[in-house]
Formats: sequence, structure tokens, C-alpha cells
Amino acid sequence: MDESAYMGYDNAWRNVGWELRAALSAVLIIGAIWAAGWFVNRPWPPLLRWSLALVAGFLACFVDMGGGFEIGPCFPGLIAIVFVIVGADLWRELRQTGRAEKRTLMALALVLLAGAMLARMSLRARINHFGFIQAAFAGMVATAAIVSKVPRWTGNGIWGRRVTVAGIMALLAVGCVSVAAESARNHAGQTQPVGIGVDRFYAFAPELDETGLLVNWSAEHMRSVPPGATLLVLPEGVMINYLSRHQRPMPEFVSDEEAYIKELGQSRPDYVIVIWGDQRDGGNSQFGDPGHEGEKIVKWLQENYVMEDTHRGHSKWAFIFRRKPA
Repeated sequence: MDESAYMGYDNAWRNVGWELRAALSAVLIIGAIWAAGWFVNRPWPPLLRWSLALVAGFLACFVDMGGGFEIGPCFPGLIAIVFVIVGADLWRELRQTGRAEKRTLMALALVLLAGAMLARMSLRARINHFGFIQAAFAGMVATAAIVSKVPRWTGNGIWGRRVTVAGIMALLAVGCVSVAAESARNHAGQTQPVGIGVDRFYAFAPELDETGLLVNWSAEHMRSVPPGATLLVLPEGVMINYLSRHQRPMPEFVSDEEAYIKELGQSRPDYVIVIWGDQRDGGNSQFGDPGHEGEKIVKWLQENYVMEDTHRGHSKWAFIFRRKPA
């Protein structure tokens, strides 16, 4: 897997701009909701207060925050802002009383944990990725901070706080419905069966993503192979090992081809499956091609293994190599 693409370092400036725009959009929406409550709490004529509040709420509806799975890029910026807010609370408590409240220390710990979990995809934050809990935790921390802090900043008036809370709840409801709707659309496209018996699950249909078909085809082929045979899937694909019940004799490929080839020569797996195509979440889409990662490994396999079978799709291919007899 290309770690730089996974983290967003492959196009750092573009991704930084993307996340900054997303964070700015989130701040503008939250700021408009806060402004609505703040206007209501001003000691102004009622008509003026409520008119300004309606204008602020109306403007919030026109800020594009992404929605659905595109909400992720705003998380790093929001977590950074929450960190500053919690840090300011901690500093104030230390200056006033000489000690920190337990709730402030807990909030700081949660913010740091959320930031640490986002660091693995720092310049390409998203929620549709392997390990969904990473982004979900940042979303939870940001939401908790918004709900607990923003209404207080509107002033002491109860109606302003209620307006802000209602706006925040509406924002969260729209976001949750948007994510749920996109999840439902994605789930509707998962019609490709993978595995058999208790292992069966459903992946995207081949016209959407050929991964499921490719994994199922590879696992079906390997089920006819004696269970004692070892199997290595490159550049990644341990699910095929699991579904076919064949042990992987060595770790998946990382980056040092010379060292990996040496380890291949020592382990000599009975079968090697090479996956070519879009790996979706930062994977190497041209593994083994001339001039690309894996070129030397594939060449070594062609010299020491026999091509037993292949599945050639539109965007993804699978090549099954069997070790030559000694």
C-alpha cells in the first residue's frame, strides 16, 4: 500500500487546501448558528433580534460543507480548534486556581486521542476508509465540543441558547441523515457474494468495483488446493488467505523489493497471487508494471513460478502463480 497516498502526502498542498476549505465551511455554519442565538439574546427590539436570527440561520443553509462521506475533511481543522479551546480552559484554570479540573483534563485527553487517530490520514481525512472508528472518534469529540460550548457563548438569555441548540441539532440531524442515505445507497450496490457458508458476505457488484469478484474467484480457485499449501497475496489480500484457509508464510509487501525477494527465496510460498488494479484506499494500482513498485518481484515470480490461472477484468486483474517443482 502507498502510505503517502493513504496519508494524503502524495498531493500535500491540494489536500491541505481541501481540508482548510472544509474546516472554514464548518466554522461558517457553526458561526451562523451561534450568531442566531447571540442576536436573540441581545437587548434589542424583538423584531430586530428575531429577524437577524432568521437571516443568520438562512445564510447557514447556503454554506456547502460537503455532506455524506465528504464530511471528513473538516475534522482535522475542527479538532485543532477544539484543542485550542480546551487548552485555553486549562490555562485559565491553572492561573485562577492553580490546578486543573478533572473534566478539563479528560476533555484534553479525548481531543489528543482524536487527533492522534486522525494523524494516520492527516492530509486526507475521510470516513469511508479502513478502520472507520478513526474518523468517527474525531467526529464525536468535535460534536461534543460544539454542543457543550457554542450555546454558552450566546449569553445568559435562555431563548438564545435554545435557538443555538436547535440549530446545532438540526445540523447534526442533516449530517446523520446524509451519511445514512449514502451508506444505504452503497449497501444497495453490494450484491456480489464472497465466500461460502458462514464466511459469506456481499461486496460491490463488479460493474461498481471488481474487488469482491476478484477475491471470490481467487478463494474459489485456492479451495481446490491442499490445505497445507502456503499462499501469499501481493501487494495485499489476506482475506483470500482466510477464505481459502491457506497460511501466509511471510508478511505483505512494504517497499524494499530486494529484501522482499530474498525473503521470498527463503520462504518460497507454494502459491502467489498478484492483484493488479485500483486498491481504492491508497493502494498501488500498477503493482508489477515496468517502472512501478513490484516490478522486480513479478519478474522474479515469472522466473521461479508457473502462471497457473488468471482473471482479467476491466480495472482489476488477478494472476495465480504456482511454484515450480524443485
